[in-house]
Amino acid sequence: MLRHRLQAMADETELLRAHSVENVLIRRQRSGPLAPLLHLSVSDDPAENSKQGLTALKCVDFSRKQVVDMLRRLQAVAYETELLCVHIVENVLSRRRQLAELRSSARCARACAHKALQQQKGAADEATLVFNCNHKLIQFMVATCAKTTFLSASEIGFEDDDDEDADAQ
Repeated sequence: MLRHRLQAMADETELLRAHSVENVLIRRQRSGPLAPLLHLSVSDDPAENSKQGLTALKCVDFSRKQVVDMLRRLQAVAYETELLCVHIVENVLSRRRQLAELRSSARCARACAHKALQQQKGAADEATLVFNCNHKLIQFMVATCAKTTFLSASEIGFEDDDDEDADAQ
C-alpha cells in the first residue's frame, strides 16, 4: 500500500516536473522572461552578429540556469513530500501500536481490578459468615446461661420476687 502511494507520488512529481518546464516556457512567452527577450536582427556586420549571438547564448544560459534551479527545487519538494508521507505512515502505525498497547494494559488492569474485587467480596462474605456464626453462638450461650441460672435458682429455692409479692397480696 505504501509502495503504491509512493509510486503515485513519484508519478505526480514527474508530471509536475514536465508541466513546470512547459509552464516556464509558456509564462516566458506570455508575460515576458525574467531577462528581457532579445530582438535579434541579421546584419552584414560580423562583429554585430557575434555580439548578438553572444547575447543570445547568455540569455539561453540564464534560462537554463533558471530551469535547472526550478527542477532542483521541485526535486527537493518531491523528496520532502516522500519523507513526510513516510513519517506520517510511521506515525500512524506507531499510534495504532500505542493504542493497542493501551487497550491491552486497560484490559489487564480491568481484569486485575475485577479479580481483586472478587477476592475482597469473598473475604467480606467470609467475615460476614464468621460474624453471623459467632453472633448465633453468643445468643445460644446467653440463652443457655439464662436457662441454667434460672434452673439453678429455682433448685436452691429462690423464686422470683414478683412471685413472692403476688403471694403476699
